[in-house]
Amino acid sequence: MRKTERLFRTRLIGGYHKADVDRYVGRLGEELEDCNREIDKRVKENEKNQELIEEAIYELRSLREENERLRGQREPYKRRL
Repeated sequence: MRKTERLFRTRLIGGYHKADVDRYVGRLGEELEDCNREIDKRVKENEKNQELIEEAIYELRSLREENERLRGQREPYKRRL
């Protein structure tokens, strides 16, 4: 918002027009709700991604363990060659 732009019209006696203030507060409330919805959406996405990461880590550990086991089984055959 520009410095010269005024948010509310002032009254002659002092104060602001109530309708202007109400509209402004309403817009702020809508923006806040939009932000909260976006935050909730991102939290859910992060939780889902965290689950996927944990599953991938578990799978990686399992594959490493299986790889080590298979390497150990391979050693006797390598000696025969």
